[in-house]
Amino acid sequence: MDALSQAIGMGWGLVARKSKRISFEDWVKGLPFDERLTHARQALEGVNNVAHFLNSLHATNQIVLYSDVLSSQVGRSYAANAYHTFTRGLQEIELVRLCSLWDRGERDAFSIPTVIDLIDNNDVIECISRLAGETRRYVHDPERPLGETEEDREIIRKALIRMGEREERQERRRTCVVTRRTIREAREISRSETLRNVVNFRNKYIAHATGLTRRERDEGNGPLPIPKLGDETELLVKTLKIIERLDQRVRGVSFMWDDSREIERRNAEYLWRGVTIKVLR
Repeated sequence: MDALSQAIGMGWGLVARKSKRISFEDWVKGLPFDERLTHARQALEGVNNVAHFLNSLHATNQIVLYSDVLSSQVGRSYAANAYHTFTRGLQEIELVRLCSLWDRGERDAFSIPTVIDLIDNNDVIECISRLAGETRRYVHDPERPLGETEEDREIIRKALIRMGEREERQERRRTCVVTRRTIREAREISRSETLRNVVNFRNKYIAHATGLTRRERDEGNGPLPIPKLGDETELLVKTLKIIERLDQRVRGVSFMWDDSREIERRNAEYLWRGVTIKVLR
């Protein structure tokens, strides 16, 4: 076979392989609901890893970028040029990691839209609620006395079972409501102007070097507004609340992000307020 025939064959092979690829939406639709839940848990675990780093970095940036704890020690100097590069890098990596949590759903991607797309299904939500309800199910401990007579014990046992069943139904209904509300709120954040501007800034000035992003060209209205000071904090707070609710429903774990933010703020204070900079020139 000559070189031209080989090249043509390789080209058709690439086309054939590409044609076999299915979209993320079709892949999700083809998964059994229990596998969708499994993939959602895996993606959410990755989301948590990013969020923990981001939470810590944000606490550092609040001091390094938005206070004079370090900048007042640098002052007007040649060293200020290096300090500017240092602080810009911190700011940019925070925006990159924050945006990555809201990148569109993809197979094996650790993003909130990936988790939302996987669980936004009645069968998946029913599975989540069933697992949550089972935690309320009454199980009798044989070591625990229920009454003095057998008749008393049977009456109490049946009453506890009915109570447990009622709590289980309530928990299942509550889980369905909270899960659907979380899905709705996450999609609202995905479509929000704040996230749109932050992501566009990330794409235009950090991840790529371009005069106009694809979004700006497609919308045809010129450059989008740059994010306002504090947009990243507002977006991070909303992001952590969504992750906290998803953890409780999808993974069955509870992590208090408000407490974690306070711990990271304390840690950052202990480090950066103890740093002394001696500028040479």
